[in-house]
Amino acid sequence: MADEYLDPDHFDGWPGLPVPKKPHKVPEAMPRAKLEGANLYLLGCFVDMNEFAWRAWSNVRKFFDSIPRASQGELWHWIADHHNEWNGLPKLHRYDWRHAKIVTIAQKLVRPPYKGDPRRIWEGRDGKAVLSILENDLRFGPQISRMTLGGLRDHKLVQMKCSDCKADVHVCRAMKALELSRTDKPADVEKAGKDLFADPWSVDGALWELGKDYEIEDLSDLERYYREMASWKRVEQTVKELVKGMIDELSAGLGERDGWALRYDPTHHWAGICLVKTEGPLKNIMDPIEKCKLWAWVGAGWYQTLVIAVEVGGEPDYFTTKPVGDWCKRMKMEMKMEEEKQTSSGRWGMRVFYGDRQVNKEDLQNRKWLINNLSVQLKRVVAPFLWKLKRRILPAS
Repeated sequence: MADEYLDPDHFDGWPGLPVPKKPHKVPEAMPRAKLEGANLYLLGCFVDMNEFAWRAWSNVRKFFDSIPRASQGELWHWIADHHNEWNGLPKLHRYDWRHAKIVTIAQKLVRPPYKGDPRRIWEGRDGKAVLSILENDLRFGPQISRMTLGGLRDHKLVQMKCSDCKADVHVCRAMKALELSRTDKPADVEKAGKDLFADPWSVDGALWELGKDYEIEDLSDLERYYREMASWKRVEQTVKELVKGMIDELSAGLGERDGWALRYDPTHHWAGICLVKTEGPLKNIMDPIEKCKLWAWVGAGWYQTLVIAVEVGGEPDYFTTKPVGDWCKRMKMEMKMEEEKQTSSGRWGMRVFYGDRQVNKEDLQNRKWLINNLSVQLKRVVAPFLWKLKRRILPAS
């Protein structure tokens, strides 16, 4: 799972930090982060404490979009100068003390040596120096400092052979459940991580997912997921070849829709298909190579068991119009789709609607069955959602 997270073909990365535009090509060092992106990342990491991750990053996006666009590159100057005008702006944290502490951090960041540019925290410094700044100078706190450093490592913006995991509630739960730590207390988990792993941060994402998404309670849960994952691995290549080969037939089933196209989108766990726009206002918004602001997807694969699934998601503004709101209500009733807030996308403040149905491996390897079921998902769920996003109801982007 840890290897899958950093796989260059599917690495989504952290909000605001640079990711490679072309799959399969990850340079030894990423391009320099843009100033606005670095501001978003640092603010998001600080707010992601004692709060649901999806809510924390959603709050940050709303706040970021609420200040003047010209000030987003000078975020810390703006906060330091305008904190008395925060009434009416989206609140960044449920705790007033954490919300207020952002002003203190801004006042430090606008002075030398940072001069309002958070990239000066990590550029030209080794990992230990970066961690010291985050924990001792900016007072992020030990766990959030480790997470912030870890994200920079994931993007190769800081070179470091090892660093500690963020011992949050989900990582602690997983370590205790898997009998890797004698208790679920952060101090015990941190010590166990150092004793067991050459680089504790490298397994942080996998432990977080096991504790958060899969709610692992003991070793038997892990063994069951492992067995079911093995079932997917036995049919994975066959299913992926079938799905890739049916793109043209599925496209024809959608009817005449100018500018729409299907794109094969496989991952370790899925044989998936994205519906994208090749022209018009949705083209750049739905570009799967760039940082997607809106996506629509169907697929077959593994999510705790063998399933066929459908997902639509994107930035919250795309779900505020009445036609899309009506679609959400209908899909909850008819297709049992639910809003997901524990996925990686939900973690970064996106809204995600997901639904799946358990299937057996024989059906997944049956081309006729597979094309019929994926076609139904496209026609009944994905296509109606996207075709409601006409130009006149699209929010500014």
